[in-house]
Amino acid sequence: MKKLPLAVAMLLATGTPASAATIVLASGHAARSSDTRFTYRAVLGEEDSLHRGSTFIIYDFAGYVAGSIFASGADLVGSVEMVSARARSDGLLDDPALVNLLFTYVGAPIRNYGESFDLGEFGAATISDQTRLGAVRASTVRYDMNDGRNVRLDWQGQLLVPAPIPEPGVWATMIAGFGLAGGALRIRRRRLAAG
Repeated sequence: MKKLPLAVAMLLATGTPASAATIVLASGHAARSSDTRFTYRAVLGEEDSLHRGSTFIIYDFAGYVAGSIFASGADLVGSVEMVSARARSDGLLDDPALVNLLFTYVGAPIRNYGESFDLGEFGAATISDQTRLGAVRASTVRYDMNDGRNVRLDWQGQLLVPAPIPEPGVWATMIAGFGLAGGALRIRRRRLAAG
């Protein structure tokens, strides 16, 4: 897969509210001949803050290569989970057969005032050579100047993730189904023409 330009990735992060952390696809490129490395970035909005435990989730990352999860900074720790306790934003169910990438902030609190802040790159490798729009979620905090409390913020959106590759048996079943449907249509046309 060729490198995906950051501008295209930014366009895919639609529906971004003002002052919210967003996740964008920085690139997708071949890590080795057998897999592709998807690299993401999280950008804090002008009023966002990070506290220990803030999270970034990429749902249903198909074809995950075991042990390939990474984060460029020491303050972001990557892990995988099969089903997330945090609901998806698009109303679809979290697929228990596909891995979710979970990145948790473990560093000192970061409070933003008036400028964006980039957390660096993170991601994983996949054996899939297909892509689709997938769900993402960022949970950060915002410091409320009026009452001196931190308010939790959830940003939800979509970006490109690896798509599942159908098993050979699934392909065979689909092809057989198309053949049966085509045969049924031919028989129906003959009956209508004869009748």
